[in-house]
Amino acid sequence: MSTTVTYDVLTSTASPIANNDCGVFRKTQYYNNTPPTSYDDLQTGHPYRYFGLDYSSYSNRYRFYQAYFRFVNVELEQGATIESAYLKVEFEDMSAYGVGNDFRINGFDVDDQAQPLIGNSASEGAHSNHTTAFVDWTIPSLSSTKEVLSSPDIKTIVQEIVDRAGWSSGNALMLGVWLPSTQSATYRRYFNTGKDSEDTKPQLVITYATGGSSGTTKAKTFNLAQGMGSKFNLITEI
Repeated sequence: MSTTVTYDVLTSTASPIANNDCGVFRKTQYYNNTPPTSYDDLQTGHPYRYFGLDYSSYSNRYRFYQAYFRFVNVELEQGATIESAYLKVEFEDMSAYGVGNDFRINGFDVDDQAQPLIGNSASEGAHSNHTTAFVDWTIPSLSSTKEVLSSPDIKTIVQEIVDRAGWSSGNALMLGVWLPSTQSATYRRYFNTGKDSEDTKPQLVITYATGGSSGTTKAKTFNLAQGMGSKFNLITEI
């Protein structure tokens, strides 16, 4: 039997600070276009952000952005078998550079990912915190001005996190999307954080193996509230 569950990034009910469960880590480098492994600051609280590289020819300045998506109350048992996992993000067709090229998805190799804090100098975004597993994502041009796109299967990333000895059902996990290649010009994609009600929140869709016989199908929706706000998860068992 398999169970599929969908988690939304929390916005107004995020914990501990609203709209801080989705944002970007930023790094500024002058005369150096090599992707960084650490970041300077955190940017949150805006309806849309972008990840990748923003280049200023005037000052020869390269600014790198790693998007992060934190999902809380993830009900997976330690060591659960992950059959598939997908990150779904709504993109905006605004100055889309890097169309058809690869960005990279990593997880953060933490038992229970805390919400990144502005006062921590973006230390949570360091690549030393990344999972060993990663998946490259070729993001195409959009068919409309706003479109939800699904990543390739990132089950190896989620598996590495839930296989941690300290992982427990109900913990939080976080994913990062960043530019792994050296570029000499602006190379970025805009995405919606879900802060505005008319935008689609980033989602994590996970299918995992559960006990029981195959061939049965169940569907249920429940409200999950654990002192950090409420959200709805859609679960389908197959």
